[in-house]
Parts: sequence; C-alpha cells; structure tokens
Amino acid sequence: MARLIRRAPMLLACASLTAVALAGCGSSGPDDRTQISTIVKDEGARPATLCHHLTGALLVRFGGLNNCLSRAAAAARDPSTHATGVTVHGDSATAVVHDRTGSRSITLVKQKGTWMISGVR
Repeated sequence: MARLIRRAPMLLACASLTAVALAGCGSSGPDDRTQISTIVKDEGARPATLCHHLTGALLVRFGGLNNCLSRAAAAARDPSTHATGVTVHGDSATAVVHDRTGSRSITLVKQKGTWMISGVR
C-alpha cells in the first residue's frame, strides 16, 4: 500500500498524459461534404441559418443581413430540404439542393474554415 501511495504521483502523471494524447486522436470533425449537407438541411429546418452562410456579395444581393433575416423569418420551413451531388474541389464546392419547390444548384466557397454559399443557379 505504501508503495502504491509513493507511486501515485507518477501514475497520475502517466494517466494525465495518456488522456491528453487520446484527446488528440480521432476525427477532427465532419468532412466538407457533411458540413455542406448540414448547412443545406439546417436551412430547410431553420431558414434564418442561411443568412449566416452567404458570402458578402450574395448577402448584399439579399439586401444585407437584417433584410435576409426578415425574409427568412417569413419563409416556410421545409424539413425535406437536402443536398445531393456535393462535389468539393479544395476551397470551392457545388451541390444540388432539393426541397418541396424543386431543385437548384448552389456554389460554395470556404472562407476562414466555414463553407459559404456564393451563388445559386
């Protein structure tokens, strides 16, 4: 028992280092396609989230953030909204968005680690 007590600080240090090492292992988060699909799905469930995923240029076309949020508040929720055909090329991507009104293609760019919608076709 005394021997275990003497070794306790060493065991605690080893356990702490192991915990830190394991915390750094594994996935660093969802991949790009999953992030884009989530942005699209969230927009269907909570339309206002879209306003925070528009590039500056596209947000200007919507009349700014406040106007975008106002329009989004009036938009109907559509939980069937989803993305298909998500293709990523470095910091740019395309996807096809499907909802109850039909489908459309979107383009995205990665800005400061976040995917932003840059265009709709």
